[in-house]
Amino acid sequence: MPAPTQVGSTLNGVDVGGGIALSLVQLADNRYVQPAVGSFMNSAGTGITYVQPDTGLPIDIVSIASGVTFTTLPLPTDAATETKQDVLIGHVDGLESSMGDAVTALQIMDDWDETNRCKVNLIVGQAGIAAGAGAVGATTPRVTLANDDPAVVALQAIDDWDETNRCKVNPIAGQAGVAGGSGTVGATTQRVVLATDVAVPMPDAIQGPGDPVVDSYTTASISASANTANQSLVSAPGANKQIWVYGFQGTADTGDGSIAFQDEDDTAASGVMEVAQRGGFGVPPSGNFAQPLWKLATNKALEIDTVTCGFKGSLQYGIIDVS
Repeated sequence: MPAPTQVGSTLNGVDVGGGIALSLVQLADNRYVQPAVGSFMNSAGTGITYVQPDTGLPIDIVSIASGVTFTTLPLPTDAATETKQDVLIGHVDGLESSMGDAVTALQIMDDWDETNRCKVNLIVGQAGIAAGAGAVGATTPRVTLANDDPAVVALQAIDDWDETNRCKVNPIAGQAGVAGGSGTVGATTQRVVLATDVAVPMPDAIQGPGDPVVDSYTTASISASANTANQSLVSAPGANKQIWVYGFQGTADTGDGSIAFQDEDDTAASGVMEVAQRGGFGVPPSGNFAQPLWKLATNKALEIDTVTCGFKGSLQYGIIDVS
């Protein structure tokens, strides 16, 4: 019988039945023998079973003829030598170190939530970016709008506004623009109203070219007795003020007579005007504040003189600031 070839290292075993210590070698068929003894046979003619002291695994000993010797051969060239195993262990140690770094990184990622968010640097050299309203700074991200973005399209339309293509707006709902220039009222004519707390300025037709400063404009009654001089109609207006009369109306009673308007110093305003009984005068107010019928001197009262008849009626006047 040829000698079996050793393929592994020597393995220590113990005879399970007899407790005999054995030194075994691994054969090509993954069975073990004890070269120093040669063979073991039990009464049944089968291999004696041994067990490894360190693992407790059974070792089946082959049955071979007495007197066979064994030759220990070197391991194959591709066998895992101690040197290769050291290299492999080094690789494994390096992998374990790298996996430790990966585990640390994954643990950080696992902690990301509303309190501890993912920290990234979108802008090189800046820790995070600015948030909320504020001025532009180093941490403000720079962005650009796509050329087909609605905002860009709208801005392009605004950019085209000029004297030819003005801003087109519709102040009146459903109407494209409003009417311009003079003309009749239409759907595109804007409706406006003057605020109640705004003084209404007089138009040019009333102001006149002189444009006087009118403090007040009103109507006073005339109830002059017959045959009486220096009857007061309007009191003196005060410093730097004048009475300007724009119109008067009235009729005479108690016989034919005459009337005359003057100031308190008897400076004539109208001159003497004859009037028949139940006759009278009707002078409408001037349409221009700068063109009154009479202007009295500064801070002088207005009076009327009557001869024979009385005179009843009204007059329209203004208080003018001449300062």
